[in-house]
Amino acid sequence: MPKRYFVVFNLLVITTTLVIHVFALRYFLYWKFQWLDMLLHFLGGLFVGSFALYLYFFSGYFESRHRGKGYIVTIPLLCATFVGVLWEFFEFFMEQYVKQIGGTLILQPGLPDTLADFFFDMFGGVCAGVIFLLVWRKSLQ
Repeated sequence: MPKRYFVVFNLLVITTTLVIHVFALRYFLYWKFQWLDMLLHFLGGLFVGSFALYLYFFSGYFESRHRGKGYIVTIPLLCATFVGVLWEFFEFFMEQYVKQIGGTLILQPGLPDTLADFFFDMFGGVCAGVIFLLVWRKSLQ
């Protein structure tokens, strides 16, 4: 399958994520539907993992020497995990800042929520690798 479809897939995932996130913020859906945060972390991990694979295999910025199945799953997993950790730090520091200026904001309800966020980030990354293996693997050969 041509790489332009891979770009379209990435654009669809990030656009869907952005639209859901904007509506969730506007209508306070994160507080109404607890699972929505998990869906957005999954979609974020899927996008980051898929984008990492695009950069590695199709962009021309890197010489993709390793084309094995292990690399195709490991690259998006590690990238999605890294961005997920950065996002959790961002949430933590935003919460601390809001508390410092006298507001109340609960972005980090506790360790179980943070671990669930990490899990769904990583799951999205692994799914990006699996989708890549199933759909675009033949275009590398």
